[in-house]
Amino acid sequence: MRPDLAEEFTKKHGKTPGEFFGTFEYTHKKSGRKVSADVFPFHNWAFQEGLLHAENLGGDIEMMLGKRCVIGAFPWRYEGLEGCPCRIVCFLDVDDKIEAVGDAAKAILRN
Repeated sequence: MRPDLAEEFTKKHGKTPGEFFGTFEYTHKKSGRKVSADVFPFHNWAFQEGLLHAENLGGDIEMMLGKRCVIGAFPWRYEGLEGCPCRIVCFLDVDDKIEAVGDAAKAILRN
């Protein structure tokens, strides 16, 4: 999408981004199909593991630097979506003794 950045990357590293990062290959757990993904396979691989991510967050996020909070994510409720708009909210003044470990965190911790 950004040939200018790809060119700069190639000059700096001596390889194109595709050559540098290569491909990521795995077998999709639900369909059994073999998948070969390029530079950024997160959307394909991690979701099948129950992991979630939020990107392109905006608003007053810099006001949360250095603070503890509970983060709530409230996506649209539709089955089968890979992504959708989502309201992300930080709840301040929550008791420090709360430990919230959902399915996504458990998937990370079990490995």
